[in-house]
Amino acid sequence: HADAAAEMARTETDPRVRANLERMAAVNARLVSEPPADFVEACQWIGWYQMAARMYNGSGSLGRLDMLLEPYFDRDRAAGRIDDEEAILHLACIFLMETGYIQIGGPDESGREVTSRITYLVLEAARRLNVPVNLGVAVGQDVPDELIRKAVEVQFANKNGVPKFLGVDNTSREFARNGYPIELGRARAYAGCHWLGIPGREYTLNDCC
Repeated sequence: HADAAAEMARTETDPRVRANLERMAAVNARLVSEPPADFVEACQWIGWYQMAARMYNGSGSLGRLDMLLEPYFDRDRAAGRIDDEEAILHLACIFLMETGYIQIGGPDESGREVTSRITYLVLEAARRLNVPVNLGVAVGQDVPDELIRKAVEVQFANKNGVPKFLGVDNTSREFARNGYPIELGRARAYAGCHWLGIPGREYTLNDCC
């Protein structure tokens, strides 16, 4: 893909399209052997990972997307390398190429609420795209009222069932009743129609039931 983008760039006459192809070539060439270094590379890496995961075992979850992308977004924004509009574009591209389940908001394992600027950008990308996206917004004691209000507004405006709502305080507490630490309950992420799982550690039966 990197080679194909580079080849297309050599014959492209539109400067904007050529610059984008050159960037695609550079990003994808680097990701062959290196971890993502910025927001754009992180979004592209997620796309490639999901393609491989789908073929390997039908993996369908993108996990807690705002937590995954926040460090890249914050660094790039502070350095002036990205703004909200470009971030929304790349997030919308993830939604277009991948229908994986996504969770935003809610507590981390220690109980600290993780809602951030990128949380709202994920929701805004889903609003603008206005197609079915498996996006779940956490509902809990410390989740900001602003996030819940924005999520409801998006649902009523687009009328396509997006986003869904995840009662993370309840699911964490009930999971812990099985004898597990509450920290493990909080680590679970939206992983299916009505399922959660601990990324990389918990593989539930889901449809196999």
